[in-house]
Amino acid sequence: LGGLTTRKGYGDYHLELEFKWGEKRFPPRANEPRDSGLLYHGADHYNPSTGWPESVEFGILEGGETGDFW
Repeated sequence: LGGLTTRKGYGDYHLELEFKWGEKRFPPRANEPRDSGLLYHGADHYNPSTGWPESVEFGILEGGETGDFW
């Protein structure tokens, strides 16, 4: 898990993303489709149950399900 955040606010932006799955797989999803995502346009407070900022998520899932919007 990892993240990159800033204290400065941004708006009216264009976001592009490229991703590529590596060869190595890790537990607990070693035998499951890989599951990732990009959290963007986040708030300045964190959800205590997840530890992540309240934000919009673009889902990145192995097997053709990429693009879910949360």
